[in-house]
Amino acid sequence: MYFGGIYKSTDRGESWYAASSGFPSSTLDIAALAIDPQNPEIIYAGNRSNEFYKSTDAGGIWIRIFRCRATTTAMAGLMLPF
Repeated sequence: MYFGGIYKSTDRGESWYAASSGFPSSTLDIAALAIDPQNPEIIYAGNRSNEFYKSTDAGGIWIRIFRCRATTTAMAGLMLPF
């Protein structure tokens, strides 16, 4: 996680690249990530704008799945399905 998006490494941290396709530039303030323990291709992310995103291809493409109206950080109350 990083303020400015999500970055991913596939070579044990030798190099990193942006994995934020699908996030509008105004929502790149990622607060937390959760990886499905049954399927590591599925990743959930929450940002400080109270939006939840999901990737089903290990961070290649993200889609918004939910937006809270609460004023607290989105991930504070996230209930994951696993």
